[in-house]
Amino acid sequence: SNPSKKFVAATNSTLAALEETTTTSSTALISRLRSLGHQGSVIASRAISTYEHRGQYGPQVVAGAVLLVGGAVGLRSGKIPGILAAGAGGAAAYGNIYGFQDYSGVSWKDVVTKGDS
Repeated sequence: SNPSKKFVAATNSTLAALEETTTTSSTALISRLRSLGHQGSVIASRAISTYEHRGQYGPQVVAGAVLLVGGAVGLRSGKIPGILAAGAGGAAAYGNIYGFQDYSGVSWKDVVTKGDS
């Protein structure tokens, strides 16, 4: 019948199909994002739990830091810088796990035990 009515009907049909495709895609994307968010939440809670219990495996963490940092620097810069970096990496890992004693304002004589026993 009227060509403009056919054009409007075709346009409406095309727009309806496009809207349906967009809605389906959006729903799939939102579902995937929710799934990823849940997985991220689980990973984050495990990481926090592991961090809170880091003192239980402190020696392994310190040794791993020494090997990783010392090895990486040693391969790039040589033995001496590798050894120094290993010491710094181990000290940093130790400090993170066990904390550092604050000796500021304390005499070394008060800290060092006397050989009385």
